Amino acid sequence: MEDILECNVIRPFQVPNSLPKRTVLSCIQRLFDPLGFLSPVLIRPKVLLQKTWTLKLEWDAQLPTDTEKEFRSWLYKIALLDQVMIPRCLYLDCERDVQLHVFCDASCEAYASVAFARSVVQDTVRVVFLWAKARVAPWKRITITWITRAQTWNTFVKKRVTEIRNLTDVKSRVHISGDENPADLPSRGCSAARYLKTEWWKGPHWSYEDPGDWPKTELMVNKEEVNMESTECVLTEVALERRCFSTNFSSYPSNLRVIEWIERFSSRSCKRGICAGSLSAEEIEQAERTMVGIIQREAFEPGKTYGKNLRVGVFSDGLLYVESKLLYSEESEHFRRPFLLPHKHPLVDLMIREEHLRNNHAGTHILMSIMREKFWIIKSRKTIGRIVRGCVKCRRFDQRPIRRRFWTYF
Repeated sequence: MEDILECNVIRPFQVPNSLPKRTVLSCIQRLFDPLGFLSPVLIRPKVLLQKTWTLKLEWDAQLPTDTEKEFRSWLYKIALLDQVMIPRCLYLDCERDVQLHVFCDASCEAYASVAFARSVVQDTVRVVFLWAKARVAPWKRITITWITRAQTWNTFVKKRVTEIRNLTDVKSRVHISGDENPADLPSRGCSAARYLKTEWWKGPHWSYEDPGDWPKTELMVNKEEVNMESTECVLTEVALERRCFSTNFSSYPSNLRVIEWIERFSSRSCKRGICAGSLSAEEIEQAERTMVGIIQREAFEPGKTYGKNLRVGVFSDGLLYVESKLLYSEESEHFRRPFLLPHKHPLVDLMIREEHLRNNHAGTHILMSIMREKFWIIKSRKTIGRIVRGCVKCRRFDQRPIRRRFWTYF
């Protein structure tokens, strides 16, 4: 008694004279093949059914003559599958030389993959069928050359290519011709008679030979079809123009938050770090440095002097600073090397106005001392005085009382 798998085709297949699309689907669903032993045969009616969808036929509409003829020919030969006998036991031992061979192929009508286990015991080669899968090809053509290239693909292709490349070694992937590839048959389909003649489930004939004699061909790639699924990585530099700050955002903290949210989005997109929740103090400080860089690039031209008797240096990130006379003191870095800022810029005005309000409408001299702890504003007295004089509340309380004039009549 042999331990084998057989195919029991229910006979007879009662097919009416009228063959609508509904009947074709019913016949296909009667055959259950979970391991894919019969995938080269069962893929043919599925391809024919897809063609009926392209014709937009109703479920009870009659099939075209050529399609009906091809389906009846396939159906009459399906009884030959009763002769298929496949060994069920694998006889695989972990101590033996066992290799897993997976083949894949695609045509205009379908794509398929099949796996065999090859073992060598005392110079005897044994190839056993494991499983196979065949699917009808989508209307949009695809190519399997993606897995050999490390390009930037679209999202659908990228996820699958990345998984394949992570689970397999590039050196283990070899291209062979269609005649030597066992996945070629289920990707194109065949009749039951041809399936029995080829004994497809026994594996390719060359797998029984020495590995040095295995076929290997050079892969010919259609670059145009491959590049259709690739995406260009476009690096966009967002130009933060001056007018967007002076019109859309009227306060200095609002500008800082906008810049930091932009930087957080950029960081998450480039996967440099995942931040969530409210903005941290470190992020706010980095946003302020970014804003200082925007101001300096708009206000200062390279190679020109920035003021009389000013010793200007450059930080590692390209920001300009002023070397104060307290360079070697024990004060903070910002106090010893304050950022250089111009006296005419909307962001500088917003910065001074924010400090003016934060310090309870402080006057010009107090604001100069506070701003000097971090920034060096050219013509700071004139600039800060202009902002203070423009404060409505300060102007109201600084007004002198009206002196009444008394007239003397003689």
